Amino acid sequence: MVTEIFWENTREAGQIQITKLSSADNQVNGLSAGSRLSGAVFEVRDQRTGNVIDQLVTDARGVGVSRPLPLGRYLIEEIAAPSFYKRSDAVLDVTIEHSGQILRYEFFNEPANIGVEVRKNGPVEVMSGQPIVWSITTISNSSTIELSDFYVRDILPAHAVRLARIFTGTFNQSLRYSVMFRTNTNDTWRVAYDNLLSTSNNALIMSPAVLGLASNEAVTEIMYQFGEVRAGFRAVEAPRIEGVVRDGLQNGDELVNRVDLGGRTGTEWVVGNTVWTTRVYRPPYGPHPRTGW
Repeated sequence: MVTEIFWENTREAGQIQITKLSSADNQVNGLSAGSRLSGAVFEVRDQRTGNVIDQLVTDARGVGVSRPLPLGRYLIEEIAAPSFYKRSDAVLDVTIEHSGQILRYEFFNEPANIGVEVRKNGPVEVMSGQPIVWSITTISNSSTIELSDFYVRDILPAHAVRLARIFTGTFNQSLRYSVMFRTNTNDTWRVAYDNLLSTSNNALIMSPAVLGLASNEAVTEIMYQFGEVRAGFRAVEAPRIEGVVRDGLQNGDELVNRVDLGGRTGTEWVVGNTVWTTRVYRPPYGPHPRTGW
C-alpha cells in the first residue's frame, strides 16, 4: 500500500512597517512636531525589477504595514503625502533577510504652506449695448505642494450681459484642460471645449449658436478644469472674457462678476475668490441725436 503525503511549504517572508511623523509644527492644521500622520501612501518596489509589489497607507496611529513579503531587497517611496504636508522625496533601500523579520522605519514630512490667489479686473462703468471685457489678472497655486482638481470658475451677471468670447490666457505649466459652462435653464456642467493646451492662448467662441443653446438660454457660469497642478502654477497671460451689455439697463445698475478658484489636498479644499463690480452709466439726456438726413 502506497500513501501519498502532500507537504505544503510556506514561503519565508517578512514585513515592512512605516511610521509617518510631522517634522515641525503645522500652522495650517495645528499639529505639533512629532505628531503621527494618517493618509500617507507608500509604494514598495522590487529593487531588481522595479515592479510595484505592495502599497501601504498610514492609519490613524500614523502606521502603515506591508503584507508579508518574500525575502529580498525593496525600494520604498512615498507617492502621496498626508493633507497639508509636503511629500518626502526620500527613497528607502531595505532588505528582508530572514523569515518573520519586521523592518521598522520612520518617515518625516514637512508642513506645507497652503494657499491660492485670484484677482479680477474690468471696467468701472459701462453703457447698455456696449462690449464689456473682464480679465482674471491673477490665477495661482501659491502652495508649496501640488493641488488636485484645480479649477477656476467665473460667475457672470447673465441677466445683464451676454457672453461672446473667451481668450483662455496662458499658464506656466504645460497640461491639458477643459472649459465647462452652465446656463440659466440647465444647472448641469457641460463641456464647451476640451483638451486645451495651457501654454496656448486659445480664442473660444461662446455664442449660443456654437454652444447649442435654446433661444431663452444664456451662459451663467464658466469653469476651467485643470486636474492636478504643481506648486507655483500660475497664469502668464491673463484670461479675458468678452461679452455685450444688454439694452434697457438703468443708470446705476451694478454688474457683479464673481470668480473663485481652488484645489484639493487630500480630502481638504483650498479656495479663494474675488469680485469685480461695474456700474451702468446711462446719459440723462437719452440717446445721441441723429445727424444728416
